[in-house]
This record gives sequence, C-alpha cells and structure tokens, in this order.
Amino acid sequence: MHKKSFLSFKLAKKAQQKQIKQNHKGKSTTPTPNTIHKLPNFAHATKHIYPHNPVKGSPTQQIGYYYEKQAALFLQNQGYLILDRQLHYPYGEIDLVAWKKPYLVCVEVRYRASQRYGGALYSISPSKQQRLKRAALHTYQAYQQKWPKRDFFLRLDVIAFEAQQLQWVANAISY
Repeated sequence: MHKKSFLSFKLAKKAQQKQIKQNHKGKSTTPTPNTIHKLPNFAHATKHIYPHNPVKGSPTQQIGYYYEKQAALFLQNQGYLILDRQLHYPYGEIDLVAWKKPYLVCVEVRYRASQRYGGALYSISPSKQQRLKRAALHTYQAYQQKWPKRDFFLRLDVIAFEAQQLQWVANAISY
C-alpha cells in the first residue's frame, strides 16, 4: 500500500469518526466539497445515453444505475461526451468513460443515502483506489489503440451523490 493512500485512508477514517461523534451530539456538519450541485431533473434527456431501463437486478443495483445515469447527464451538460459505461475488468470496474479534449475521463460514481460514516467520498478505500487506477489504465490503453493519432491525457474523477446533491471531484485519484 502506498504511503499517500494509507494517509488519505487514515484521514478519511478520522473524518468518519468525527462525523459519528457529531451525529451523536445532535450536530450535523457537511464536509467542504470541491463542487456541489443541486440535482436538476434530467428525465427528458435520459433516453440518449441510456436507451433501456433495466428492470433486472437488486434494488441496490437499480439505485446505482439511476445515479450513474444522473452522473452521465451531468457530465453531458458540462460538455463531455459519454463514450462508455460499466466497463468490467478482472480487477475493477469503470462506471463511466467520458471525453472532453484533451482528457479521457474515467468516472467512479458513488452514492450514499446519508453522510453517516463519512459519506460517499470517504467510502473509496485505498484498495478500491488501486483497482480503479488499474482499470483506468487499461481503459486508457484501449482508447489509445482506438485513437492512435489523437493525443490525450487520462483523468480519474469521482462523482458522489449525498442527500440529493452531486459532488464532482475532478482528478480525484492521481497516479
């Protein structure tokens, strides 16, 4: 485990413990986000990215599918082109792959109903970060083969949903 990852995990754990203590005292604080957005209703545009609505899967999977769709629509409204979704590899999964020159952006979408235990951003452990990095590098190599004459950079973003708010952290996981 990298020293930097271990330190960020320890900081997240401390933040979770602090949040738990504050919740028990009746106080609630929100961590300072990089970008917070209220969720608009994107129902009119969902058919372009997600032409089908899977009825299969557990309720948890359906919730995950819904928030991935919301994240994709948010990125589209920010000028990104959604290239792919739910790329599975033996060592991890990439929820969304987006493009906005000069970046190929791999996006991890996280949802938590409450901020108890640190919330969605703090739920990404160091081992999950390593799996995301490996999957993102694999995706980057695949797109380098698809677009051999195009220069681009890889970026790994996180979009977290908590209490009906979207928090977008660009370049959240570095290499």
